[in-house]
Amino acid sequence: MNKHILILLLTITSSALHVNGQSKLSEALRAHVATLASDSLSGRGFGFPEKVLAVEYLTNQFRLAGFTTKKVNYVEDFLHFEGQTLVAGQNILGIIEGSDPVLKNEYIVIGAHFDHLGWKPVNDVKTIYNGADDNASGVASIIEIGRILSERKSDIKRSIIIAAFDGEEAGLLGSSAFINGPAGDTLNIKAMFSLDMVGMFSKNKGVDLNGFNSLKNGEKLVIKIAGNQNVPVRKTKENIEMWTDTWSFGKKGIPSFYVTTGLISPYHKPEDDSDLLDYEGMEKIVNLISEIVFEMANTDKDEPDTRFITHSVNPKVMTGVSLGAGTSLFSYKDLFYKAKPVLAFQTGITSKLKLSRSFFLQSSIYYEMTGSNTENERIYFHSFSPQLDLVLSTPAKDMSEQVFFGFAGGYYSYNFAATGKGKTSDFTEVYSQGDYGINFGAGLRYMKTEIRICQKYGLKNIDLTGNYSGILNRGTTFSYTRYF
Repeated sequence: MNKHILILLLTITSSALHVNGQSKLSEALRAHVATLASDSLSGRGFGFPEKVLAVEYLTNQFRLAGFTTKKVNYVEDFLHFEGQTLVAGQNILGIIEGSDPVLKNEYIVIGAHFDHLGWKPVNDVKTIYNGADDNASGVASIIEIGRILSERKSDIKRSIIIAAFDGEEAGLLGSSAFINGPAGDTLNIKAMFSLDMVGMFSKNKGVDLNGFNSLKNGEKLVIKIAGNQNVPVRKTKENIEMWTDTWSFGKKGIPSFYVTTGLISPYHKPEDDSDLLDYEGMEKIVNLISEIVFEMANTDKDEPDTRFITHSVNPKVMTGVSLGAGTSLFSYKDLFYKAKPVLAFQTGITSKLKLSRSFFLQSSIYYEMTGSNTENERIYFHSFSPQLDLVLSTPAKDMSEQVFFGFAGGYYSYNFAATGKGKTSDFTEVYSQGDYGINFGAGLRYMKTEIRICQKYGLKNIDLTGNYSGILNRGTTFSYTRYF
């Protein structure tokens, strides 16, 4: 069967679900996902030729839902260089015009990305990544949210944009092209919703609505409407999400909300198929978001919480949890003997204070296990170690940019216990309980993840016996930090 005929038949079938109320909303959602996540679309990969079938299906659905458009057939084209190749992307944009003569010039965007990973050969077999949850579920939902709101458009004051974004998997390309293009310059966008992976309501035991504190009184609005509909909402306060299209809007200071049921489905795997999704749960999410958008479209003001947005996009202070491993040893001053290293470990909390685009002050407190093979035994110290560093990094406009950095500073260690020869040792008359020194190193941070290497040089003689001219601690640690 010709693929275009197949899309036409599926469009007719899904639209028939709305005739005379013959079927449930969940059945309409199921029909959308079954079409978008079918093998005939080959995974909707960015730049893949089969993706034109998804574009055709979505433009038909936008037309049937009653959306208007300022584009040719709802399609906004954009270009992206992939290496040496120019790839064309398409955003599908529909409008529900508001009824208020003033507020209709303000917009709320309801978005979802329709691209996925495409396909690749595995053992000479075409393996398709259909992306039913990621993110046919979100696209199906925005179609039906838009349909519900379109039927109530005479009662809606602000205008609403229904946006199916392309190129999210390739780096938020479609949403970035939209907000950084004419729309970002000319439209007064008051808020943005990104529905991304909403097909696992029951397994998630509810829905997450991250970022609602980027709107003043946004959390109160969610609690009220979700309570009225008896829909469990698990999260509302977390930062604006960087991994989906909310980030493109949040960087512009626009309140942005990530609607999701989490990474419970076979994320980025070929098994992400339409038969796994919870369509009754998706129906609850569609009704919830429809009502939230309706309320926001009719309030006197939708004001951003600029402090929350700034903290999400470009925080002044970052706090995270760190885990590291490496080696440590004792350096015997002025002796021929060279100790052998032992495995070292550290974990703790670290915070960064932004001084400028390139300078940070970083303070940390670690539990550390360090030590050395000595002449007589292997000894381990258990310590609390505060550390203070000055960090110089490559400049970055926001958290999503990759930065390289170097640092230098000092540390102090309080050794509260020691073990040697498999038992606790009384080291207070042999080794000092206190130690201090300098540390320096380099690292890489991308989004909220940081890796670095740190070299420690003790400056205090920890030998209390007088048998040596000096024993100094040395250590090298590789660490991983995840910021909240």
